[in-house]
Amino acid sequence: MRELNTAYQTLRHPRQRALYDGQRTKTNGAKRDGSSPEMHRCYRHTDHVAIESCDGCGAGLCERCAGRFQPPTCAPCVVRWARGRQLGAVVTPLAAALVAVVVGGVSVWAAGRVPDWPRISLVGVALDIPASVAVLCSVAIAILIARALWDLHRLRQVVREALATL
Repeated sequence: MRELNTAYQTLRHPRQRALYDGQRTKTNGAKRDGSSPEMHRCYRHTDHVAIESCDGCGAGLCERCAGRFQPPTCAPCVVRWARGRQLGAVVTPLAAALVAVVVGGVSVWAAGRVPDWPRISLVGVALDIPASVAVLCSVAIAILIARALWDLHRLRQVVREALATL
């Protein structure tokens, strides 16, 4: 019963099953019909058995390559994904920053046109509502630009790591 439980635990997990199948074909050497075993090989480490395949292109991934990125993906597909994502990482926050610039500009323009705006008192400082909106928009712009730069930094790290494995 103990051996059956161990076998079930090994065969129910795809990675462990692939490792087991790879080891079994190495030791057995041939299939039942007498032909040589067809083992899928890692796209990068051709001497290793592939235990998973790339989600993007279907290339074989050995245990080491499959553990690098989640979901399991080969380095060329990761680079392709990251390069496509770089534009989105910049455009979305900068578009939002442009909206914040317009809203802040309209608030400053309105403050010059309407002289008797109500004031907000924060920590002893009286601020006009348009000036407060302009300050909040400026803070939002800074945060959005910082977020875009951080996303680009992270994507560059992913690309560097993927290129290191090529």
